[in-house]
Amino acid sequence: MDPKGVSMRVFALLLAFVILFVMNAQVAEAHGCSWILPKLYLTVENQMDKPATSIKVHCKSKEDDMGEHTLWNGMHTTFSFRPNVFYTTAYWCDVYWNDKWVVFDAYDHFRDINRCCDNHCDCNWAITSKGPCFWNRKTQKYDLCESWRN
Repeated sequence: MDPKGVSMRVFALLLAFVILFVMNAQVAEAHGCSWILPKLYLTVENQMDKPATSIKVHCKSKEDDMGEHTLWNGMHTTFSFRPNVFYTTAYWCDVYWNDKWVVFDAYDHFRDINRCCDNHCDCNWAITSKGPCFWNRKTQKYDLCESWRN
């Protein structure tokens, strides 16, 4: 058996696998949300009880800073990102309202990858006075609520 011929066959097989893998990921992303390093969209919307209440939102990760945004009731800000290959991607948002800063975990890979991908790559948060609430595709409501962290 020729070692060079075996190496070429293994290389061709691996190349075909990689091409099929990439094509499958592109088709999946075109029809919704790819499970292979999907491009996710994180949205934070002001849904405070009082209509005239503005909030400041500053979202960031260890690698990216999305800047500070002032949102009046009903306004939102959105940014996109791809989770890293080590499954350690995490974003948190500082929210300023009522003369204080509070924090919530906007994206934790192990908690959120499935619920964001199940929601067509959207990670939607409503900011309320009681805390941030994640969009629940099953109930069509913002009812997956978290507590504020100080």
